[in-house]
Amino acid sequence: MSLIKKLIQRLLDSRTTPDEAANCAMPEGSKQDITPSIMSESIAWQLMHNGVAVDNGYIQAEGRGATAGKSQLMIGQDPNDFRSFSNTFEATGLNVCFAPVKKGQVYYVYGSNLTDLAIYFFKSVGNSAIVGGGIIILFGGLCHA
Repeated sequence: MSLIKKLIQRLLDSRTTPDEAANCAMPEGSKQDITPSIMSESIAWQLMHNGVAVDNGYIQAEGRGATAGKSQLMIGQDPNDFRSFSNTFEATGLNVCFAPVKKGQVYYVYGSNLTDLAIYFFKSVGNSAIVGGGIIILFGGLCHA
């Protein structure tokens, strides 16, 4: 009985705290440029880029209004699933969207009346790190029992 109590206590001691989880969700400082499918003027609402997230992190898209009038930019999983949306009514006004993505997730960037589209990927701080490693400790303990 003592061994089970020790294993449970080790598992509880190794779990991720809310502060650790919040820190792991933050984006890293460096960004990776992604070449958009369409970089020139887009007058009609259209798909400007699609891709697959290479890791857990965030996609940032930005573009300037091509002409006077409303320009829009959106990141989502499809045209009806807006994760992030931006619009402006000024010519050359800047639209910026920032949306979380997980590794392997397909994402789409849609826009209208835009030029100079730029897309970036920011990896999250907590990628590839198991904080605590509670399951490994539990199974490791059982293997040595």
